[in-house]
This record gives sequence, structure tokens and C-alpha cells, in this order.
Amino acid sequence: MPEELNYDITLAEFRPVILTCLLTMFGCWALQEIMERGMGMAPNIVKQSDLERRAKQQDNPIKHVKINKMMSKSLDLRGRYRIQTRGTIYFIKALHQLIMFIVSLAVFTVDTQWFVDHFILLKAESTNYVPYQHVSASLVGYYTW
Repeated sequence: MPEELNYDITLAEFRPVILTCLLTMFGCWALQEIMERGMGMAPNIVKQSDLERRAKQQDNPIKHVKINKMMSKSLDLRGRYRIQTRGTIYFIKALHQLIMFIVSLAVFTVDTQWFVDHFILLKAESTNYVPYQHVSASLVGYYTW
């Protein structure tokens, strides 16, 4: 019979969890600012007429206009102004998901008894496991950003 784990969490153990949430929010915001302002990845706003004019200079102008419409979204009702999608958001999202996947795998494989308690036996007190709290706080921080 496997040993019973103690899932009691103290205030001293919970403070770093709050710090994880705040650092995730700040880290996502800082990375977005660095990428958009420092690396020139800010989205551009262009007129539809400029896109059509540039498309006429390409080999296949109809395809060029279609691609630009797919890679941008309209800012007004008539579609006169278009904005690029924010690539920085997708990059930060992918980076956060990769980190969370690696951390989750580490948590699941290091403490298999917690994994059994949480996902198989569905013990309610297993949610107080500190590494699990850090993963949850990171998700809250990411979606708050």
C-alpha cells in the first residue's frame, strides 16, 4: 500500500504561488513589449487600397490580395483599414504552453503518488499540492495578462 501524502499547505508555502502568478503576468507583458517595440514586431495598420496597389506589382495579384486578407483583419465596417495579426501574442502563447507542458510532465513523473491521488482516486485535498498550485497560478497569470 503506498504511503499517504500530506497535502496541507501553509501561508509561507503559498506566498511563492502568488509570486508565480505576478511574475507570469509581468513576464508575458515584458516579453510582448520587448518584441513589439524593440524588435519591430508591432502590427501595422494599412489601407485596403495600398494592399491592392502593392498586389498589382506581384505575379499573381488576386492571390496576393487573398493572402493579405487572411493575414489581417478589418478595423472598420467597410474594410478600408486592415491590421496584421499580432505575431508576438502567438509566440508568447506557444512559449507559455511549451513551458507548462514540460513543467506538468515533470510534476506528473516526479511524484507519481500525487498523480494517482489527483487524477485516478480524485482526492479533493490533492489540489493543495504546491507544484500543482504553481502551475495553476501560472495559468491564472497568463490569462490575466
